[in-house]
Amino acid sequence: MEKAKIRAKSENGITKVKAMFKHPMISEDIAKRRGVKPNYITNIIVKHDGYTVFDGSVGMMLSISPYVKFAFVGGSKGDEIELTATDNSGAIKISKGIIK
Repeated sequence: MEKAKIRAKSENGITKVKAMFKHPMISEDIAKRRGVKPNYITNIIVKHDGYTVFDGSVGMMLSISPYVKFAFVGGSKGDEIELTATDNSGAIKISKGIIK
């Protein structure tokens, strides 16, 4: 799993976040057909100033290189956002972005 590309923009007290992961997202069915191990993201957590603003429990339902979009109240230009993605093998990737 590679780092996520994060775009965040704050307007009128609302921060809109877009994130894209490069991940193969191999489901159980596809893994059986290909003879490989399943590999998919199971959890996505996004934090701003140490507070969790997004916590998604996901699974095989997401496509290859999934795209996530959400908004939260708060955040200012120049603040940092930390995105943590965990996959079913236990691999954790932390990506950071700046609010514009």
